[in-house]
Amino acid sequence: MIMKAKSDHLSNNLESHENWIKELVSGLEMKLLETKQGVNPISALCDKEGNEGVTIACVIETSHIVLHTWPLKKELQLDVYTCGTMDVDFITSHLQCFSPYDVEFKVFDREYELKEIGDIQCQNL
Repeated sequence: MIMKAKSDHLSNNLESHENWIKELVSGLEMKLLETKQGVNPISALCDKEGNEGVTIACVIETSHIVLHTWPLKKELQLDVYTCGTMDVDFITSHLQCFSPYDVEFKVFDREYELKEIGDIQCQNL
């Protein structure tokens, strides 16, 4: 699943975003993998003008999840890649803390080829 949205409730707080993605992983009944570096998820704060924001990435047993936020642009993107099952309803409900609007997302089945199985646009979740 790839998702883009707008939000007036974004911050550069790495710890809160890390906790959010850990709660997402747990709620989806997925498991974080232990990494060679000993950290999962990883987080970074970009301060480059025009690209200020946060990236949180985690490696899960079945692939990965990445959250990008740009508070000054009021934008966020979420990528959830898994070869397991995915609960899109849980993902969208978990996003509610950001009060997202202008939400767009697509769901793909990539088991044998990249096949789109969902394309949804909505003003508010």
